[in-house]
Amino acid sequence: MRDALTAEGLSIAPDALEDAVSRLGSDRGVTRRELEKLVLYARGQKQVTLEDVRASMGDEAEARIEEACDAAGLGDLPRLDLALERLWTADVSPVAVLRQAMSHFQRLLLVGAAREGAEEAIKRLRPPLHFSRVSAFKSQAQKWNAARLLDALDLLLEGEALCKTTGVPAEAVCGRALFNVASMAKVR
Repeated sequence: MRDALTAEGLSIAPDALEDAVSRLGSDRGVTRRELEKLVLYARGQKQVTLEDVRASMGDEAEARIEEACDAAGLGDLPRLDLALERLWTADVSPVAVLRQAMSHFQRLLLVGAAREGAEEAIKRLRPPLHFSRVSAFKSQAQKWNAARLLDALDLLLEGEALCKTTGVPAEAVCGRALFNVASMAKVR
């Protein structure tokens, strides 16, 4: 990382380097793109700061969890399987995955309960959805009703409890919960 920044005439503060490294995963292509974004963002400066890193770099693990949540919400089993495989390879905590999935489905519940249309409700979500996810999220909001969303949230909460209280491998518990939720998405 330092070499790439030095080649662009930039140095990086120690706290910024630590944060940047924590955001990068094992995918070389993603790492290269994130570094390119950082260099573009810091262009004209001498040193990359922690604020620069936080403003310009994504968190690969968070993006992969979002991919798994979208796949589950859409009922896309092959995509969910691939997303979970990538999460386990990157050593992402199954409990973190389940918690973010619960947040995702709570947001779907909020959008479904809003008086205005889904599009307007999605615009009011905080933190806002990344523009690349709006279409998938809107599709999910149309697919799910409140009763099934509450059932999905129960499954995810139960999965988190099982991860913390049993000797069953947490990845298996998390995967089972998400696949069950994804199967619910296929039911009309």
